[in-house]
Amino acid sequence: MQLSKRLSLLMEVCAIALAMACHTASRLMGSKYLARKKHGYCSKSWFRTGFDELRRRLRTNDTPLITGKKYAIRKRFRPRIA
Repeated sequence: MQLSKRLSLLMEVCAIALAMACHTASRLMGSKYLARKKHGYCSKSWFRTGFDELRRRLRTNDTPLITGKKYAIRKRFRPRIA
């Protein structure tokens, strides 16, 4: 393969991964905003939230990633660490 075709393929895969992570985060978070720190920036970005959820779902077999055309991601309740 030529270098330009490899680079094009890499960009396509990265764009799909970015879109999947952002879509998963928007389904998971809904319409609420992420928590902000004292300096004004979010504690976790939308991409990071979606990427962590995709990684967790791909590593475990508890629920399928996509079930039909319309799917909803169940919210997980984690114990808060003070």
